[in-house]
Amino acid sequence: MRALQGVRQASVRWPDPDGPATLRVEFTDDADRDDVTGSVLSTLEEIAGVDLQSLELPLPPRPAPEDEGGRRTAMEEGRPTARPVLVGLTVDREDLEASVTVRLSLGGARVVGRADGLATSRTTPRTAAEAVLVALSELLPDTVRLQLDWLEVTEASGGRPGLVQCVVTCLSPAGEETFVGSALLREDPREAAVRAILHALNRRLQQLLR
Repeated sequence: MRALQGVRQASVRWPDPDGPATLRVEFTDDADRDDVTGSVLSTLEEIAGVDLQSLELPLPPRPAPEDEGGRRTAMEEGRPTARPVLVGLTVDREDLEASVTVRLSLGGARVVGRADGLATSRTTPRTAAEAVLVALSELLPDTVRLQLDWLEVTEASGGRPGLVQCVVTCLSPAGEETFVGSALLREDPREAAVRAILHALNRRLQQLLR
């Protein structure tokens, strides 16, 4: 957790080996707490193999902002849209080419994205990232476009965990926006690339899907 951007300190309390553990995360002063929380959840689900983002976790309520007339805005009072969840990733290789298929679930709906690229260890994570963008596009209005600008896989070294980072551009009637995402690299860099894309876009997707 300490390797995540926006985390100043992290510690675990586990007083009873047979009981629950408590994770305490301290944010840096300039951290976006929602983004960091998403990174922490992604890291925990990779470690535990549990899809935490699909669960309805009890979060502390936030006061909704008021408009000029002192009324609560409907967008802030409504419940947030569920986040897309990765449910499948397959890679098919033929000669020098690799085809990556990504399956996502959102509120009971399933979408599939596919992308092709060279069958190399350096290229297939990017191909997986392209595939998840195709899948996400199936959920979005036709007026929204997503583009992968940059993706980097950093292997573990010197006691630091491996990391996949990405930059994604979203073009919509509201304008051009750039988002950054990251995910810890465990065993499969292609899956980590998919999770990095979801981390980058999850908050914005909730707004676009309203």
